[in-house]
Amino acid sequence: MRTNDDFEKLWNAKKRGLKMCPYCQCTVAFFKFKNEDKKLCENCNRYVFKDNKTEFEYRLKEKILKR
Repeated sequence: MRTNDDFEKLWNAKKRGLKMCPYCQCTVAFFKFKNEDKKLCENCNRYVFKDNKTEFEYRLKEKILKR
């Protein structure tokens, strides 16, 4: 029963951290115990961000560095 409980905890953490890629609509998983703000989508190789604030900060830094 111990492994089943551990699996349930991981599954619940994964369900909350699922995000859809805005370009190709495939799902990307973010775990709370991994400090990742962005991940590459396996299908289209574009960044999928954890939340809108993180995406905004990334895009703003990107535009500032281009100048």
